[in-house]
Amino acid sequence: MFRTYLAAALRHLAYNRLYAAINIAGLALGFATVILIALYVRNELSFDSGLPGADHTYLAVARASGPRGEPIGFASTPPALAAQLLARSNIDAVARMAEDQGIVSHDGKPSRHVENFAYADPDIASVIPWPALYGVFDGALDAPDSAVITRKIALAYFGKENPIGETIEISPLSDPRGTHSLRIMAVLKDLPAETTWTAEILVSGRAAFSTFNYRPAWPCSTCIGGGNTHTYVRLRPGTNIESASLDLVPITKLHQRPDIRGMENPPVEPSMIIALCGVGGLVMLIAAINFITLFTARMTRRLVEVGVRKVAGARQGDLILQFVGENLLHITIGLIIGVAVVEQLIGPMNALLNRNIGFNWIRDIELIGLILLIWLVTGALAATYPALILSGFRPAQVLRTAPMVGRAGERGRQVVVVVQFALLITLMICSAVIYRQTGYAKDAGTRLNMDGVLIAWTCNPALRNEIVRIPGVEATTCSSWNALGQTEMANRKRQGPLALQADYVDYGFFELYGVKPLAGRLFDRTLPKDKGAWDNDPPTDDAAAYQLRHVILNAAAVKASGFPSPVAAIEKTVTVTEGNTRHSVQVIGVVPDFSVESVRQSVPAAAFGIMPYPMELMSIKLRPDRRRQTRSVIEAVWTRLGNQPKSIYSLKGYVAREFSDMQNLSAFVACCAGAALMVACLGLFGLSAVAAEQRTREIGIRKAMGAGRSDIVEWLVRRYMVPVVAANLLAWPIAYMLMGQWLSGFASHVDMELWIFAASSACALAIAWLTVCLHALIIAAGKPAKALRYE
Repeated sequence: MFRTYLAAALRHLAYNRLYAAINIAGLALGFATVILIALYVRNELSFDSGLPGADHTYLAVARASGPRGEPIGFASTPPALAAQLLARSNIDAVARMAEDQGIVSHDGKPSRHVENFAYADPDIASVIPWPALYGVFDGALDAPDSAVITRKIALAYFGKENPIGETIEISPLSDPRGTHSLRIMAVLKDLPAETTWTAEILVSGRAAFSTFNYRPAWPCSTCIGGGNTHTYVRLRPGTNIESASLDLVPITKLHQRPDIRGMENPPVEPSMIIALCGVGGLVMLIAAINFITLFTARMTRRLVEVGVRKVAGARQGDLILQFVGENLLHITIGLIIGVAVVEQLIGPMNALLNRNIGFNWIRDIELIGLILLIWLVTGALAATYPALILSGFRPAQVLRTAPMVGRAGERGRQVVVVVQFALLITLMICSAVIYRQTGYAKDAGTRLNMDGVLIAWTCNPALRNEIVRIPGVEATTCSSWNALGQTEMANRKRQGPLALQADYVDYGFFELYGVKPLAGRLFDRTLPKDKGAWDNDPPTDDAAAYQLRHVILNAAAVKASGFPSPVAAIEKTVTVTEGNTRHSVQVIGVVPDFSVESVRQSVPAAAFGIMPYPMELMSIKLRPDRRRQTRSVIEAVWTRLGNQPKSIYSLKGYVAREFSDMQNLSAFVACCAGAALMVACLGLFGLSAVAAEQRTREIGIRKAMGAGRSDIVEWLVRRYMVPVVAANLLAWPIAYMLMGQWLSGFASHVDMELWIFAASSACALAIAWLTVCLHALIIAAGKPAKALRYE
């Protein structure tokens, strides 16, 4: 019996090659899309899960309120917090890490790019036990001059995997005191792509130049988010996280927490993960619906067979078994092709997403289970229902009325077209909005003119004077990084009047970045009071205090200070905080909110002032006609004056890298939407083919009565254009609600303009028109006599 069923299935497959190819291609594309999305989602959810003891290792997160009252989480906490936590009985170990950047060199050969490194407490191995390839990680950072590196760094600077005992030199960008020699004590395995850490070098926190010792005095015991110290905690086994009396976040969940500010690796948006899962489900659903629709639409070609077999004694169970087997054969072939497609696309997907996602479907138990689950679910949905419908007809009915049964479901097939293209248009609109928001985040969302701006991590007066004289340099200015990044130091116990965060800039800062005042004026070099004043002028030592007298507020500060408008704030007095001190200053101007850090977070209230001594960051504006040559000259001057290469990079490139994860993910979503488009087009092509086949004699009569080819094409196309147009009534409100909710997670975002909806609908309509028109032209070109002899 099995051989009979298999022979019948293969014979039917060969006889209906076009429809079988459409069904199998749609299923294969659906399977491939679902598997790729599942691999990516699993990768996103597996960050740091491979570390030993990751299930009870946490990051201490500080909580505060943002400028609009929204809850904010800060990954950075005061360095003194670690010592306080060690006294708690339910905590097994505590260690701090503080990431930094610097130039690394070995044997006098410095790197040409900046390396990420981190200061770490010697107990870091007790909290985060990275596997060591050479040496012992536990105790490797006890000495002040010790360091631990990854295999990647070992090969890059030493040319071998085991350089234990040798030395490297690090010049931190945040430390003006020069180069420090460190001895390699252990080599760790390379960091996986699925980790929240970016540092490939760990430096002992006991080093005199480390963040923990270089700035030991924390300016505010209740302030959070102002440094870069992360405090990691390992709880004792069996400890309930609620009983820890801390805001602790598991390290395995950090990558899914975009609400926590200050993480080294940009987190993923959970809404994007949900959206991807939804896209995968929709693609597979569309493919399954296509399969069911095409199979049931062609029932007229199988009803006579059903009737004859029932008259010959076949039971309904036998027919169900036969048709389920035939459908499962299609589904199995589609799954095999889909897996083959995934093997070909996994490499390009890794390149697109900058990941190292594996696809070992033979040994990966989870992946095998997923593939079997997809096969079973699709089989249950797409194979059983058509078999039940087809096997349920009575012999007398099907032998008498078989030619007319296929038209009864035409209205249902039009509903399917509406649903398919509603989903498709929704995906197209969502992809367009995500793409626009990504572009906005990289450029317009910063509200700064970053074109041709280089960033240098020093503002040494001698170096600046040299750079200003280079012909291709248009302007330079100095500032703190916080003035550009606009990250907030919040106060957990805010008392008394609002004290604004002080950010420091130099003359010409706002002009260089194209920031124009909303009210008042910008800083003027000819007005002495615009510059901060020393308590002792000239200052007697490095600890001399200074005080701002004039400040420029951003729009968030105007609102936070209670002024009704920017104009109302001019010449008023506000309170600013500098370290542990607060003092009153006069407002001379108001500028718009801006930040290069993230459109995901609201810009904090800030007061900009001019510091009376050089700052750590220099912005260099290049003339547009000779930027490449000018940058080379700047780097040569820098190396000549500093005796070592330093970090000079494009600010626009930095912002693009910060949002590369979002950009890559939006491209992946667009690719998945393209897969949905192809599946929908395959289904529409198949439905139009079925409709034309069922009306072959009608088309012949119309042509015999004088209808031309254009009339036939117009008639066939119109039948499927109406459902596609109607699909917009479903797609537009759904897309508007989905994207409205997604955009609400950003502090600054694009508008959902009408042209996006119209363009997506027009694109879907054009694709549907071309799909149906192609098949209609083939049908309309047939001879009437052949059509009249059909059936």
